Amino acid sequence: MLNLSHHTRVLVTGANGFIGSHLIESLLARSCSVRCLVRETSDLTWLADKNVAFVYGELNDPASLEKAVDGVDWMFHLAGKTKAFSRDEFFEANASGTENLLEAAVKADPKLKRFVYVSSLAAAGPSPCDRALTEDDPPRPVTWYGESKLEGEHITRRFGERLPVTIVRPPPVFGPRDEDVLKFFRAVRRGVIPTIGNRGSRAAFLYVEDLVMGMVLAAEREAAVGQTYFLANASCMGWVEFGKVAAEALGAKAFVIPVPFRMLACAVYLHHAVSLFTRRPSILNPQKLPEYRERFWCCDGAKAERDLGFRPRYTIPEAVAKTVAWYRNRGWL
Repeated sequence: MLNLSHHTRVLVTGANGFIGSHLIESLLARSCSVRCLVRETSDLTWLADKNVAFVYGELNDPASLEKAVDGVDWMFHLAGKTKAFSRDEFFEANASGTENLLEAAVKADPKLKRFVYVSSLAAAGPSPCDRALTEDDPPRPVTWYGESKLEGEHITRRFGERLPVTIVRPPPVFGPRDEDVLKFFRAVRRGVIPTIGNRGSRAAFLYVEDLVMGMVLAAEREAAVGQTYFLANASCMGWVEFGKVAAEALGAKAFVIPVPFRMLACAVYLHHAVSLFTRRPSILNPQKLPEYRERFWCCDGAKAERDLGFRPRYTIPEAVAKTVAWYRNRGWL
């Protein structure tokens, strides 16, 4: 087994984001030497007091990537677009950008110990009604984002003959610093557990610290080379159940309020019109509607448990309580 520890040189793209900043903390706790690829315009709030080196560059700028990858032992590739106005924008960032980074890695050091590509459950698509997805299921993404992340997976695998690569697919992730699930928690605090369409909708949820642990295991285990893994809890949870867990942690009395799909669609298109006017893409856009329409987003983490020894340390109620406590401490709730 490889070991991410003292003097290990690690490059992280997307380091300033919600998940990336938690990965940085884990790597620094292991005394790794961490380098972060960030843009000149990146918000570095979560990295401001961290002992890391910054390389300023872009995934579509090969010269900046050569500097970023020079001399590193491990790479965690998290950077990409989760919101954009066009399919081309998604593919330029999540597919072409990944290819540029891999090309730079091959040129710089073919002795790289591991390249971990952080994909998404969106690349695999929704699950059947009767079971969770496994890594053997054929992918069927339903959004441009999912399609672009899947293409990033294909590109990563093509480099597998020249580099030791591993792909991980997280489900919806929550925890301190996350601003997406925060909106759901705020609704619950106000007494509303919103459900879209069918109350039986279910999804996999994963606490950010558990995801980071799984990513590190995927980077260290020899068995993970050339493999793809879902990192998930043992079971899925309904959004209603997740909302009730949040209500308990918040000490709130909340009621389930169904949101008809047509009402949601109207709100999404209105929000999208505002985004087009301001030229600021939003995560709430028409491309998300196919995801909302699907009832099941469940994935099976058995392969990761078998190969990596990955088992989430926190139950969902424990993780929600920790997240709520952090939000309150920051004044977000």
